[in-house]
Order: sequence, then structure tokens, then C-alpha cells
Amino acid sequence: MTIKQNTLLLWALSVVPCLSQASSLYLSYNSEEQWAYVGENSYLLSPDGGSLLLNYDLSEDWSLSLDIGQLQDARQPDAPIRLSYKADAWGAGVSYYQEQWSAYYQYSVYNDKQSTLDNGPGPDSTLKIHSKTHSSGVSYHWVNNDNWQLTSSAGLHYSDWQQQQTDRPDDPDRAMTHTTTPGNATIGSIALNLTGFNRPNDVYELSYGSYVSWNQVFNSETQSQNTEQRAPNRRNRSEPNHNRNNLVASGSESYGLINVYVAVSVAENWILDVDASRDFGSDDNSHSWSMNLGYIF
Repeated sequence: MTIKQNTLLLWALSVVPCLSQASSLYLSYNSEEQWAYVGENSYLLSPDGGSLLLNYDLSEDWSLSLDIGQLQDARQPDAPIRLSYKADAWGAGVSYYQEQWSAYYQYSVYNDKQSTLDNGPGPDSTLKIHSKTHSSGVSYHWVNNDNWQLTSSAGLHYSDWQQQQTDRPDDPDRAMTHTTTPGNATIGSIALNLTGFNRPNDVYELSYGSYVSWNQVFNSETQSQNTEQRAPNRRNRSEPNHNRNNLVASGSESYGLINVYVAVSVAENWILDVDASRDFGSDDNSHSWSMNLGYIF
């Protein structure tokens, strides 16, 4: 089994560095690709939804963050198969800033449910995943002036999850089967972020840039528990987690990510930003994008 998660829910709100050091509230629309596995077949879903991120500065050195979101999709990729997918997540974190350095800790919870209705010979099934992730890391600003910001980051993440799968055969003489698969993973991550700034006047400010990250699994363990001693036959994946000030990742598969973004202050204290991401180096690469409206206070 492969799990690649914390989704765009907690995160795509926030690839764009904040144009202000003040507290902020962001409302986001997110869309991502999500692979669903049914037997030997794989199907590409496109769940979308909203998320909310609050950053609150306790002082010049300390800030708190809280974010919550949800994604869902339903479609019929093949005539006998109908799939539905729903995910929700929330996270809370604290960051500390000191001159060119910053550090963070974040705790996040992720839940998703994939349901398969098979009008053919296959069984109906439900796959649920619940995961909790502890993340910490540091960042260093190599260049930090009015025009450019170059930042390198490194993080360490521990995630544990439980996957539950239920199969309901069409044959009433066959019993329903349940599979429970607990697991955990330790992941190291590194990233490089380059951001440019342009201020055409006193009201409008433009921010644009890109970052590249790599998330390496150091240790991953799973254990299947089933009345029929049968391992899960599907994998569940979604986009990695990237908080506005943090570098967060979890799952059981090593992968990279490249992101591009642009943000503009559309009015006093208001920011509109758009970003797009694509992962690489994994079995099934996918992409995501988000549009975010932020208020600085």
C-alpha cells in the first residue's frame, strides 16, 4: 500500500509568502488530482473545495496558524463503476522568527472516504483513511530585501494512519470483508523558494516566484489485519501539504514538487493569489491549483 497525503486542503492556501508580516485571513478554492484504485484499475478524480487559513501574530517573533478545508468529487469513469471521494483536514501550528532564521511546529489531521459502487461483477467497497501528522522544520533567508527573497527550508515529519476497507459482495451467500491497515512513516523534506516583489505604486504590490521541494521517506511501516488475511488492493494519494510559512509533508512514498505562484494586492489590506503545483518522481504524478483571497489585519 502507498499513501501520499496531507492534501491541498491545509496547504495550497498558502504557497505564496505573505506580502505583509501582519496577521492574515485567507479564503481559498482548491482543485487537485486524486488517484482512485479499484482492483487492478486506477482512475483519476478531480476533487475540489474550499479552505480557510488564519495566521495571527502574537509578537514580532511568534505567530500562530489554524487552517481547515474540504474536497470532494463523484463521477462514473466506466459504465459499471461509480466513484465518490470526500476529504477533510485541519491543522494548527506555531512559528518563531529570529533575524534570517525561522522555525515551526505543526499538527494536522486528515480524513478521507472513497466509495465504489460496482454494477458489474465486482463488489461495492468503501475505503477510509485517518491520519495524524507532526511536522517541524527550519528556514533560512539567504536573500531578503525589497525586490527578492531566497529561502531554503528543511523539515522532519512523522505521520501515522489507519486505513479501513470494507467490501460488500453482490452474492448474498458471501460475507462482507473488512480490512484494517495501520501504518506510519518518517519523512525528511528540503525546499528552495525564490520570490520576487514589484511595487508599481503605494497601493499595489506584485509577488511572484517558484519553489522546488523533495520529500524523502526514511522509514515506512504498514501491517494488515483482516479476517481473511487479505491485504488492501488499493492505494490512496493526494497532494502534499504546504503551509504559508511551513514546509509540511507526509505519506509513505518519496516524491518531489514544483510550484509557481503570483499574488497581487488588489486593494488596501486585500491580496489575491493563484498557484499551481505538480509532483514528480513518484508512481503516479499529479497536479493541483488554488485561488486565494486574503485579508491583512
